[in-house]
Amino acid sequence: VDGAGPEVITLNTPEDVTYTVGVHYWNDNGYGPAYATVRVYLYSQLVFEVTDVELVDSDMWEVCHIEWPSGVVQAVTDTAGQHKITPDYQNPFFFQD
Repeated sequence: VDGAGPEVITLNTPEDVTYTVGVHYWNDNGYGPAYATVRVYLYSQLVFEVTDVELVDSDMWEVCHIEWPSGVVQAVTDTAGQHKITPDYQNPFFFQD
């Protein structure tokens, strides 16, 4: 979504898998850095939140894993314990002219 969002993803019937939640700032359209917030709700209850993570053009932030059906949410970090952000990420499934 261009602008402040929010973007909402709802899974009404999740499969028995581990989901990865990520944020891809694929084009800043000249606006510069964005500050992302991710909230995970299970059964309408907030179970995980990370706020104001700075992303620049083409960053990919791997936020967390959600195990289903247990509902365990695990933050993803790099080897230094910081947010796992891949700069200049190019999604192989997304084509842009």
